[in-house]
Amino acid sequence: MRRLALVLTLTTLIAATAGPDQKPLSRLTTRDGQFVDGHGRVALLRGANVPAHVFKPIPYGPKDIEALKGFGFNFIRLGISWDKVEPAAGEYDLEYLRSVAAFARLCGEAGIYVMPEVHKFGWCAPGSDVPTWLCDPPVTGGDDFVGMFKNADRFWDDPAVQDKFIALWKLVIAEFKDLDCVIGYNPMNEPLASTMFIPGLFDRKLFAFYDRFIAAIRPLDPDRPIILEPCTANLIIPMVVPPGFKRDNLAYAPHPYYAHQNFGSYFWHEPETDYGQEKKYFRNSLEAKRLGGPLLIGEYGGDPDTRFARHWLLKTWRLQDRYFVGAAIWSYDKSGESWAILNPDYSRREFFDRNLRRPYPRATAGKPVQLKVDAEHRTFVFRWRPDASIAAPTEIFIPAEYMKGKLLVSAGRWRYDEGLELLTVENPEGTGEARVEIK
Repeated sequence: MRRLALVLTLTTLIAATAGPDQKPLSRLTTRDGQFVDGHGRVALLRGANVPAHVFKPIPYGPKDIEALKGFGFNFIRLGISWDKVEPAAGEYDLEYLRSVAAFARLCGEAGIYVMPEVHKFGWCAPGSDVPTWLCDPPVTGGDDFVGMFKNADRFWDDPAVQDKFIALWKLVIAEFKDLDCVIGYNPMNEPLASTMFIPGLFDRKLFAFYDRFIAAIRPLDPDRPIILEPCTANLIIPMVVPPGFKRDNLAYAPHPYYAHQNFGSYFWHEPETDYGQEKKYFRNSLEAKRLGGPLLIGEYGGDPDTRFARHWLLKTWRLQDRYFVGAAIWSYDKSGESWAILNPDYSRREFFDRNLRRPYPRATAGKPVQLKVDAEHRTFVFRWRPDASIAAPTEIFIPAEYMKGKLLVSAGRWRYDEGLELLTVENPEGTGEARVEIK
């Protein structure tokens, strides 16, 4: 196939279909530090946290999927509440769990991958999603750190309590394992313990639990990745993987917030510097390599109308592009809450519409080299080294507003679908580098 190098006005070159034609998703696995689809392409996951753990019954349906796709998302992290699945010890609300799985199935049919996770915030405080029947002593509120840490430490020290959690996960896997859209299982949101601020100390117990968890649930779905999180303190404390921990087909999903977000301006008067953000992403990438899997940012976010947040978010997106990592913003929410990416009428909040709705390669038939987006000027560069053994094309989400300038495609034959906002590029002949650029 002759290589093409074209610079054209986009309004004259778009080949559009009559309507969106969503292809079935293929299952993902991990290889060489990346998620890889069934065609052998590198998959880049971009999306949002959908907090289904908050609601019973869950309020999500086709309109929410359209809102997610409006951002160009191909991925959600889907919260599940332990407290809502098991409101009393050994008594399970399978109707709630199946409603969450049904929404995941709808997402898959719409081309959106799903990462189920059992969500808890803090430990045993009201609204934490940890079952109250498990909490001893009771925790009076979010500022009852003594009670939270006592209950958390008991979980890490008591295999019998852990087994209750693993039993819950066996029910989750029974509902989700047949869905091709499930990228893997994210056991627990933001593990915490009283010793988590001492580097490596809590990690021994955390990874001992992960080892037990994987041994128990992997036989139920052997080829699905397990997506591990570090402890909550990882935003400032490095993760230390114990030497004896050896598992394959893993991914790593830290939450690289900045401390100002968690503790408030009373303690943190300065923003996280650009260097601080860069250092954290570099550290997280090394931690992922030590686990032998891809880096996937499980949570990040902030209120763009607060001090420091806009600059931090813009830098975050640049780093995610630089490291070619997937990510899920907190959160998909239309309540008007300050961190929400939507307005109550499902319209996109202006800042997120401008900056979060951005181009990215969903599937790369080769090795990614560079991804760079300038949301202010609507420019975009993606470079990759094609793999001739992959028959499927490279697929790049490009929002329509970026398609008002000029496009350079130096690769194989290509086509832009207006309905899906998707640029499809066939693998070129030869071994040279391929490039797509919007100026």
